[in-house]
Amino acid sequence: MKRFSLAVFLLSSLSLLSCSDVNDAEEVAIDPALSLQELESRLLNSMSMDMQFQITVSGAGDMSAAGRLQRLGGDQYSISAEGVFSGTPVAMSLVTQDGNVRVSNGKTENTFETPVELTPSLLLGLTRMGILHNLFLLTNPALPDHSAGGVADWVQTFDHHWVLSADTENNHPAIGFGITVNGTETATATLEINAAGLPVRRMQVVNFEGVEAPMRVVEEYTFVSFE
Repeated sequence: MKRFSLAVFLLSSLSLLSCSDVNDAEEVAIDPALSLQELESRLLNSMSMDMQFQITVSGAGDMSAAGRLQRLGGDQYSISAEGVFSGTPVAMSLVTQDGNVRVSNGKTENTFETPVELTPSLLLGLTRMGILHNLFLLTNPALPDHSAGGVADWVQTFDHHWVLSADTENNHPAIGFGITVNGTETATATLEINAAGLPVRRMQVVNFEGVEAPMRVVEEYTFVSFE
């Protein structure tokens, strides 16, 4: 298992902890699975956030998108994005209001009651699958995957390991892991974390049966604010 210096990663992992105990900090810094779990807990328990994102897909797919995800408190969200999927311009949005969720692809708009696990579907979807997956659904336009419940069991991560900061794009420490969807291994990913303990870059490789070239997805995140 690859590891970087404990001192290097403590800077980012300390901010993920709900406990100030130094021994707990060392345990999180050493255990990549626990570090990812703490990061997900921090996102789920956030009061608000404003995150900009850019996505590039290459290999088995040619796509790009850019947009913004805002958590406005509780299960209140605003997501907007534009991009090009397989040469076709696309737009997508999700807005919560008065107990409902309005999703649109710029041409068609659907309104649903706010599902019970909207937050996990968006934020666990971000860390475990990448935001691109739910953006695809918004183009239908449909709700984020498993927002009615069960997303944490449906998509899971395994084989967690450290990726040396020298091997990442911006010298950030990163957690590498495999991904299973409904029990089937589907992809591998690397999630870079900055000194504030927030994800800044996610790289995923997806192999499709019968397709020689894998799909490579790079997502970059910029947090304008986080509380």
